[in-house]
Amino acid sequence: MNKVAQLILPLTGAMAIVISQSVSLLAAPFAPHPLLKLAQRPEPSNGNSTPRGDTTPGTTRPESACKPTSRPLEAIVANQGQDWTTSPHPTFLFYIPYNPEEINSITFSLNKTEGETIYEIVETIYRTNVKLTETSGIIKITIPAQPEYALESGELYKWYLTVDCKSEQFDEIDPGIPDLFVKGWVRRLPIDSEEGIFWQDEVVRLAELYFSEPENSEYKENWEQFLQDFNMEVSIEVPLVDFSLVPPED
Repeated sequence: MNKVAQLILPLTGAMAIVISQSVSLLAAPFAPHPLLKLAQRPEPSNGNSTPRGDTTPGTTRPESACKPTSRPLEAIVANQGQDWTTSPHPTFLFYIPYNPEEINSITFSLNKTEGETIYEIVETIYRTNVKLTETSGIIKITIPAQPEYALESGELYKWYLTVDCKSEQFDEIDPGIPDLFVKGWVRRLPIDSEEGIFWQDEVVRLAELYFSEPENSEYKENWEQFLQDFNMEVSIEVPLVDFSLVPPED
């Protein structure tokens, strides 16, 4: 809520006249994106829920070669146990806090799982290396549109993004072992599913609208509100950056 609205709500009667000129500025009030109204929505009980992932990084060893940053590596997802998509080839957003010259490798993988309560990875359906070309920022990874990479309807998938930073010390001790990782889940549902809001798709849509028109006040406020309401470490100032995908060697 903006500062003008915060001033208006508690005022009634004669007191409201004092700020009548400010009220006129709100002739076309901002309507929050429907996704933002569901921040506290309970998880479904029909078996469609997704486990909660680790949106900020875990480590693979006691000391990391990656230097401390003001904002951590982060997956930009709702992570509300309702990370659903209608797309067979969904998109994922990540904040990378390191510059290209600081990174050995970034790898993204999407894995099919089986099980009711303990989810076992049975197949990696897509894996790629990521190479930043400019600077730190948000990257957007979309699963390729080929049939062999398509998510099956109703199935649960687990994704990982790993980052390995440059360091002669650790590269000699544990070559090929990444420093940091984030992980999460996504389930594909039919577009006519009773769930109604598909979190994975809506978060990406908010980002795409904002980054396509960053001067659009509605898009900007929607994106900023999402980042705040879902406790993202990344802020509105962080840009979407270019990168390239490099097929893994093995």
